[in-house]
Amino acid sequence: PATADTGTACKPAVQKLKYTEAIESLRQDSSWQKYASKIPPLDRGLVAWLWSWVTESLNRNLDSDREFALCLALLPLDHSNEIHQRVLQAVAQGLSPSDSGAAARPDYEALGFQGNDPATDLRGAGMFGLLQMLYLVSKHGTLATTAMMEASALDRQFPFALISLNLTCITLEAFRLGKLDRIANRRGSVLTALHEFFVALLRRFLAMWGRQPRREITEWDSIRKLLRNTATTNPEALLPLG
Repeated sequence: PATADTGTACKPAVQKLKYTEAIESLRQDSSWQKYASKIPPLDRGLVAWLWSWVTESLNRNLDSDREFALCLALLPLDHSNEIHQRVLQAVAQGLSPSDSGAAARPDYEALGFQGNDPATDLRGAGMFGLLQMLYLVSKHGTLATTAMMEASALDRQFPFALISLNLTCITLEAFRLGKLDRIANRRGSVLTALHEFFVALLRRFLAMWGRQPRREITEWDSIRKLLRNTATTNPEALLPLG
């Protein structure tokens, strides 16, 4: 019987997708827009106005960026969507230590996914989780290489992709709580703020994970809780306004 295409079938090689091209293509693809109704609108009422005296709210001109990012977090990976497939392929290429990521059948488990269909791991972060990985390999290639080396280090291995998606979920939670609004306002971009915050979380995780010569993946939960607490209570300790 026929089975669903999970992106592992042999296909002609395509040019590696750039981050800026991915953003443009995803914006033009209307599939994310149907999730807009599931995003709670920003409170512009009296309570929000009073709260703005205590903290800084997201600038109105960034509302569309906010909607786009949160819709992508709800958008599942669609293997029949060409741009989705190209984003996935670009991530695999960027994270692979050799040309193996460009192969017809990328080894997704070696990248830290639970199986050969990454879509099953994206349920909490959606396409935004993949976009953050693409930003990492495109803008912080050295850090991406370091992270993959640490992920395979003897006695302290960890599944990079799953950890990355968890960091994306922490980033999204902090953003939904309004904790990253000041950072987004200063940078003039929700996407840049969220991506750089994700990168900051990854740096902090690697520093914490590397403090011990031996690690077990069961230790991740305690580290995740510490990262989440910092992200949602004192995010600028991770990513200063600058």
